[in-house]
Amino acid sequence: MCISILFIDNLSRKTPLEEKIDALANAFETLVELVLEIPKNFDKKLSNMYQKLIDLEIKIDNLKSGSNVIKKRESRQIITPQPPPPSPSDVPPKNKTPIQSTGNAYRDLVNEFKEYAKRRNELNKNNK
Repeated sequence: MCISILFIDNLSRKTPLEEKIDALANAFETLVELVLEIPKNFDKKLSNMYQKLIDLEIKIDNLKSGSNVIKKRESRQIITPQPPPPSPSDVPPKNKTPIQSTGNAYRDLVNEFKEYAKRRNELNKNNK
């Protein structure tokens, strides 16, 4: 009885070679997991950089629009003598109404957004 218990106990113990193989397998699994995480981390970093780029573009646009407002304010502060109002026959006809010019500006903005979206999609396709 005692011999059979010792025999079973010996079978359940691992040899040093088996322990080394198990340790190597664990190390290999860890290495594979790390390698598989590289694309995920790269995509996260790339999307963070892309978001920062978008934020910078928005800030630059805001600065540009702010500088235009300042220029308009400065030009309004300069007092110049007003010329006499033109006679009705001297006034050229207006080509665009304010609504048309606003619509054109809106259309230009939408076209810029479409181009931006195309570039973004191309970058995403190239990254995949």
